[in-house]
Amino acid sequence: MAARRGSALTAGFSASVRGFDDGASGCEQIEGSLKKKNKYGVWQTRFFWVNNQYLNYGPDKSKHEVSKSFNLQDVSSLDIKDKYGVLQLTFIDGTELSVKASNVGEANHWCTQLRQRVEYYQRLEKEMDLNHVEDNDEDEVGQPTNQPTNQPTNQPT
Repeated sequence: MAARRGSALTAGFSASVRGFDDGASGCEQIEGSLKKKNKYGVWQTRFFWVNNQYLNYGPDKSKHEVSKSFNLQDVSSLDIKDKYGVLQLTFIDGTELSVKASNVGEANHWCTQLRQRVEYYQRLEKEMDLNHVEDNDEDEVGQPTNQPTNQPTNQPT
Protein backbone atom coordinates (compact mmCIF):
# COMPACT_ATOMS: atom_id res chain seq x y z
CA MET A 1 0.00 0.00 0.00
CA ALA A 2 1.24 3.47 -0.78
CA ALA A 3 2.22 5.74 2.04
CA ARG A 4 0.29 9.01 1.83
CA ARG A 5 1.73 12.31 2.81
CA GLY A 6 -0.86 14.88 1.91
CA SER A 7 -1.97 14.55 -1.70
CA ALA A 8 1.37 13.28 -2.91
CA LEU A 9 2.25 9.62 -2.61
CA THR A 10 5.71 8.58 -1.54
CA ALA A 11 7.72 5.33 -1.68
CA GLY A 12 5.87 2.02 -1.92
CA PHE A 13 3.47 2.95 -4.71
CA SER A 14 0.29 0.88 -4.98
CA ALA A 15 -0.76 -1.15 -8.00
CA SER A 16 -3.24 1.54 -9.04
CA VAL A 17 -0.32 3.95 -9.43
CA ARG A 18 2.06 1.53 -11.13
CA GLY A 19 -0.37 -0.92 -12.73
CA PHE A 20 -2.43 -0.64 -15.87
CA ASP A 21 -5.12 2.00 -16.14
CA ASP A 22 -8.41 0.15 -15.79
CA GLY A 23 -10.06 2.46 -18.33
CA ALA A 24 -13.16 2.83 -16.13
CA SER A 25 -13.10 6.62 -16.40
CA GLY A 26 -13.40 6.47 -20.19
CA CYS A 27 -10.79 9.22 -20.37
CA GLU A 28 -7.94 9.36 -22.82
CA GLN A 29 -4.60 7.92 -21.77
CA ILE A 30 -2.42 10.99 -21.55
CA GLU A 31 1.33 11.14 -21.14
CA GLY A 32 4.22 13.30 -22.20
CA SER A 33 6.98 15.65 -21.21
CA LEU A 34 6.04 18.65 -19.12
CA LYS A 35 8.17 20.95 -17.06
CA LYS A 36 7.59 21.17 -13.34
CA LYS A 37 8.75 23.83 -11.00
CA ASN A 38 11.05 22.56 -8.29
CA LYS A 39 11.24 23.96 -4.76
CA TYR A 40 13.81 26.53 -5.94
CA GLY A 41 11.53 27.82 -8.73
CA VAL A 42 13.54 26.21 -11.55
CA TRP A 43 11.64 24.49 -14.38
CA GLN A 44 12.71 20.85 -14.87
CA THR A 45 11.55 18.54 -17.67
CA ARG A 46 9.85 15.39 -16.37
CA PHE A 47 7.76 12.68 -17.98
CA PHE A 48 4.14 12.79 -16.77
CA TRP A 49 1.43 10.18 -17.22
CA VAL A 50 -1.99 9.49 -15.77
CA ASN A 51 -2.90 6.06 -14.43
CA ASN A 52 -6.35 5.57 -12.94
CA GLN A 53 -6.82 8.51 -10.54
CA TYR A 54 -3.11 9.28 -10.23
CA LEU A 55 -0.99 11.87 -11.99
CA ASN A 56 2.54 10.47 -11.93
CA TYR A 57 5.90 11.76 -13.00
CA GLY A 58 9.36 10.37 -13.35
CA PRO A 59 12.67 11.23 -14.94
CA ASP A 60 11.95 9.56 -18.30
CA LYS A 61 9.24 7.87 -20.35
CA SER A 62 10.18 4.35 -19.27
CA LYS A 63 7.69 4.71 -16.37
CA HIS A 64 9.90 2.35 -14.34
CA GLU A 65 10.75 5.05 -11.86
CA VAL A 66 7.91 7.02 -10.30
CA SER A 67 9.33 10.11 -8.65
CA LYS A 68 6.00 11.27 -7.28
CA SER A 69 2.32 10.59 -7.70
CA PHE A 70 -0.65 12.85 -7.02
CA ASN A 71 -4.17 11.61 -6.29
CA LEU A 72 -6.55 13.43 -8.63
CA GLN A 73 -9.44 12.80 -6.21
CA ASP A 74 -7.79 15.37 -3.96
CA VAL A 75 -7.69 18.20 -6.53
CA SER A 76 -9.50 21.32 -5.32
CA SER A 77 -8.66 23.47 -8.36
CA LEU A 78 -7.11 23.00 -11.77
CA ASP A 79 -6.52 25.99 -14.02
CA ILE A 80 -4.33 27.29 -16.79
CA LYS A 81 -2.46 30.02 -15.01
CA ASP A 82 -1.09 32.12 -17.88
CA LYS A 83 -0.62 32.47 -21.62
CA TYR A 84 2.58 30.41 -21.50
CA GLY A 85 0.86 27.09 -20.85
CA VAL A 86 1.34 26.79 -17.10
CA LEU A 87 -1.18 24.55 -15.36
CA GLN A 88 -1.73 24.99 -11.64
CA LEU A 89 -3.12 22.07 -9.64
CA THR A 90 -4.09 22.76 -6.05
CA PHE A 91 -4.97 19.92 -3.70
CA ILE A 92 -7.28 19.88 -0.69
CA ASP A 93 -4.30 19.75 1.71
CA GLY A 94 -2.82 22.94 0.19
CA THR A 95 -0.21 21.17 -1.96
CA GLU A 96 0.36 22.99 -5.25
CA LEU A 97 1.83 21.62 -8.45
CA SER A 98 2.79 23.88 -11.35
CA VAL A 99 3.49 22.20 -14.67
CA LYS A 100 4.30 23.84 -17.99
CA ALA A 101 3.37 22.46 -21.39
CA SER A 102 5.28 23.30 -24.56
CA ASN A 103 2.42 25.53 -25.75
CA VAL A 104 -1.06 26.71 -24.77
CA GLY A 105 -2.79 24.10 -26.99
CA GLU A 106 -1.00 21.27 -25.19
CA ALA A 107 -1.78 22.90 -21.83
CA ASN A 108 -5.47 23.05 -22.77
CA HIS A 109 -5.41 19.37 -23.74
CA TRP A 110 -3.79 18.34 -20.45
CA CYS A 111 -6.19 20.56 -18.49
CA THR A 112 -9.25 19.08 -20.24
CA GLN A 113 -8.11 15.48 -19.75
CA LEU A 114 -7.11 15.98 -16.11
CA ARG A 115 -10.37 17.80 -15.35
CA GLN A 116 -12.37 14.87 -16.80
CA ARG A 117 -10.50 12.42 -14.57
CA VAL A 118 -10.82 14.65 -11.51
CA GLU A 119 -14.58 14.93 -12.03
CA TYR A 120 -14.99 11.20 -12.69
CA TYR A 121 -13.00 10.01 -9.67
CA GLN A 122 -14.46 12.62 -7.30
CA ARG A 123 -17.98 11.62 -8.40
CA LEU A 124 -17.08 7.95 -7.96
CA GLU A 125 -15.72 8.62 -4.48
CA LYS A 126 -18.95 10.43 -3.49
CA GLU A 127 -21.08 7.59 -4.85
CA MET A 128 -19.04 5.06 -2.90
CA ASP A 129 -19.39 7.17 0.26
CA LEU A 130 -23.17 7.39 -0.24
CA ASN A 131 -23.41 3.63 -0.76
CA HIS A 132 -21.40 3.06 2.40
CA VAL A 133 -23.75 5.32 4.40
CA GLU A 134 -26.81 3.52 2.99
CA ASP A 135 -25.29 0.13 3.87
CA ASN A 136 -24.71 1.29 7.45
CA ASP A 137 -28.37 2.39 7.76
CA GLU A 138 -29.60 -1.19 7.37
CA ASP A 139 -29.67 -3.82 10.11
CA GLU A 140 -28.69 -7.47 9.64
CA VAL A 141 -31.87 -8.46 7.78
CA GLY A 142 -31.66 -5.53 5.39
CA GLN A 143 -34.26 -3.37 7.11
CA PRO A 144 -33.55 0.29 7.66
CA THR A 145 -32.69 0.92 11.31
CA ASN A 146 -33.75 4.55 11.36
CA GLN A 147 -37.43 3.84 10.62
CA PRO A 148 -39.94 4.51 13.43
CA THR A 149 -41.75 1.42 14.64
CA ASN A 150 -45.51 1.09 15.04
CA GLN A 151 -45.11 -0.89 18.24
CA PRO A 152 -47.10 0.44 21.23
CA THR A 153 -45.01 1.61 24.12
CA ASN A 154 -45.77 0.69 27.72
CA GLN A 155 -45.16 4.16 29.06
CA PRO A 156 -47.87 6.00 31.00
CA THR A 157 -49.40 9.04 29.33
